[in-house]
Amino acid sequence: MVGRRHAAGIAAVALVAGLGLTGCGSVSNPGSAAKVGDETISVSYLQKQSKDILAKAGRTDLGDAESTQLQGELLQQLIDDQVIVEAGRREGVTATQADVDKVRAEMTAQQVVLPPDMVDGFARYVAIRRTLSTKLLGRAPASQEDQAKADQLVGQRMTAAAKEIGVQVNPRYGTWSGTTLRPDGQLVKSTPSSAPAAVPAPQAP
Repeated sequence: MVGRRHAAGIAAVALVAGLGLTGCGSVSNPGSAAKVGDETISVSYLQKQSKDILAKAGRTDLGDAESTQLQGELLQQLIDDQVIVEAGRREGVTATQADVDKVRAEMTAQQVVLPPDMVDGFARYVAIRRTLSTKLLGRAPASQEDQAKADQLVGQRMTAAAKEIGVQVNPRYGTWSGTTLRPDGQLVKSTPSSAPAAVPAPQAP
């Protein structure tokens, strides 16, 4: 299963927090929402994902605060999708297509809602994170305590990977710190009005 830990929030993933780590950056290009290494996440692409997930859920009339939260969560996940690949590479961990397909099947069964363009990236994220958790912990997490320790270890590796490749965020979306996008910026709205309403967090069995 994707699991409850991977089904909280719009992007359906729990992020490691509270590590007290820094390393923020910003991009000045108004067309760029973030830059991860050599890869740019454009504002237009992020806005498309926001519209797609809301259309998929059949929702309308998104308020400013909800728009800010949704786009921030999507941007966080898009960054994580790239950072986890680097963190895994540094530990010799990758995800096969079979791994990705398995997670995709679990997402379908649990009705996890994501924009179509982000499904493969998120499935790869979950697959790599699972394998990385097991490798770093020395065993598959078998308890909440195990999972918390594994999350901390993965968070440390992701922070190191993000620092190594460089993560920069357009200040309109917030600031980057360690593994977290802090939503303290003035977010660009995807539409001036009549945008869809917030999507409820998917529930896992």
